[in-house]
Amino acid sequence: MSTAGIDAFINFTNVTGESGDDTFKEWTAVKAFSLEVANSVNHDNQGTGLGSGIVDVSKLSVELLFDKAAITLRQYIVKGTHINDVKLNVRRQGGKQETWYSLVLTNALVSKSLLTYEGGLFHAAIELAFQKHKESYCSQEYGSGSKGAEISYEWDAHANKGG
Repeated sequence: MSTAGIDAFINFTNVTGESGDDTFKEWTAVKAFSLEVANSVNHDNQGTGLGSGIVDVSKLSVELLFDKAAITLRQYIVKGTHINDVKLNVRRQGGKQETWYSLVLTNALVSKSLLTYEGGLFHAAIELAFQKHKESYCSQEYGSGSKGAEISYEWDAHANKGG
């Protein structure tokens, strides 16, 4: 059963959320997230073409549906606690509600937390710095709606290499 209007969930090693979703029980619901990957391209007029630079991976910014995980993550900031793995999954609406996008972070650290109260509601936003990440996407087959082949990549920002 899907949480009304929410089909993205995040899980942190050793942090319990309050999602009652059958698939993502005790994860935390995600309202929004963003992750930027950029490459400083060299386009020297003397050369014969473009050259790629070192990849810059942003912090993961996440807006959470406020629950007990938000307070635990704030505690992690003040203690400097590292998180072994962070898993974020987004699933498709309807049918089997299968995961079509996933993001896995390794060796993460909460670098920022913003907690606000407005209009009778709590809002929680965090930023996560991390060493490695893996992004995966599964298409949906036209007509049948079945899950297609997975496309993914991995990147280690500290070593500046991937797979």
